[in-house]
Amino acid sequence: MRRCAWLAAVATVTLLSGCGRGSGGSSSGPAISIASPKDGDSVNSSSVWIDVHVAGVTLDGSDIGGVDVAGHAHYHVYVDGNAVGDSADPKFLVTRLAPGAHEISVRLFQNDEQPVAGAQPSQVSITIPADAPSVAIQLPDDGASNEASAAELTLGWQNFVPGYWYAFVDSVAGNPVTISSDATDVVPRLTPGWHDLYVGLHHGDGTEYDPPVLDDIRVQIPADARTIQIVSPADGATVNQSPTLTVKATNFTIDGDMAGGPADPNERIGHYHVYVDGYDSHDMWQEGYETTIVLDHIPTGDHDIYVRLMNNDHTSIDPKPVDRIHVHVNPGD
Repeated sequence: MRRCAWLAAVATVTLLSGCGRGSGGSSSGPAISIASPKDGDSVNSSSVWIDVHVAGVTLDGSDIGGVDVAGHAHYHVYVDGNAVGDSADPKFLVTRLAPGAHEISVRLFQNDEQPVAGAQPSQVSITIPADAPSVAIQLPDDGASNEASAAELTLGWQNFVPGYWYAFVDSVAGNPVTISSDATDVVPRLTPGWHDLYVGLHHGDGTEYDPPVLDDIRVQIPADARTIQIVSPADGATVNQSPTLTVKATNFTIDGDMAGGPADPNERIGHYHVYVDGYDSHDMWQEGYETTIVLDHIPTGDHDIYVRLMNNDHTSIDPKPVDRIHVHVNPGD
């Protein structure tokens, strides 16, 4: 999915001319239609999944922006006449819908971003109630380059009964990478390249809102991003109260001899802090100056252990290079 920055050149007047509801196009030619939501639906969420059906073409996102391939197409999505993204998937997530009435439109395009001849847009009108739950990723910005292998997400929400938000990487299918009730938390272990980050609201018992309340952004992790990873114990391990942590840093040098000195101008030399059940200063447990560290008498029970790269002078590096594992701590040393 690519977002509106790629679509600014598409004129709204072109989209709307001759536009009708339902399927657009001749009975035998290329056509696209919105299968859901239905025209006139009320959607109790700031987001909605759009299901599209096509005929006479094959949805193919492999060469978007390239040379036209006969019979292959993708589609652009518009909300209230404004371009919000394009896709070749049969489902598209529209987010950040404010309360009120909205018109959602889709239109077929060739690889070269020219409209598919004869294929008219399809559109539906929906309404978002005033008390619908909503969520939005406020930081980082959509399309940001993140110089760390962890993305620190700050969320804003409305009409959200205290519960949890789940974060997913590149797909909302599968297991969440982060589960949190805080407005700010991290999504760790992002590999270099572009990633779609999704967040979804869940009730206090862990069940997802129905309909889903979602937001998503794209971030880029550069090849030289600072990385810290807990190599052992493994995520989900059972450990004693003084486990040995082994960490690995990439594009960063852990040098205990420099601790307390001036910060490296490039923020590529320093040490790390270990935290328990959070990664702010009040959660700090110990400081690490080598690739292994023995933790001092962690309380029994279930805990999240974080490690975070820091400058020599103990100041923060932003964006924060952080890793996290969840462990169960048994009594004893």
